[in-house]
Amino acid sequence: MIEIGVMYGDLSIKRYPIESIGEFATDGVLFIAVRDTDIEGKAGNVDMISGFDKYAVCHKVDGGKDWIMLVGWDEDDFAWRQVGCQGCKEKVVVDMPLGIMHVVFHGQQVTEGMWIMAMKAFDREMS
Repeated sequence: MIEIGVMYGDLSIKRYPIESIGEFATDGVLFIAVRDTDIEGKAGNVDMISGFDKYAVCHKVDGGKDWIMLVGWDEDDFAWRQVGCQGCKEKVVVDMPLGIMHVVFHGQQVTEGMWIMAMKAFDREMS
């Protein structure tokens, strides 16, 4: 069974099966941990997250297997900015827009020298 452990600001820890995620108290969270209770000891630990203002627990079943992703972000990390705004509300801070990501880009690792050249080119482009 997949178990979600949540530590709250009063240092209490509540544990829930993943199926009961809608019953969680969602305010005052300090720490979230996911555990596979069918596996004993540390090997049963799946993932953990702490230190963010907001959290999302994502769960899917693919190929008959459960998959978990924990996501954290801080206030003001995600903001809609209005284009062509003059004298209107320019910025609206929101939670991570998980349901409206139309295009996902994947980064590429390069050498340090290549990165320095890329940063110089980027700086020229942005100035």
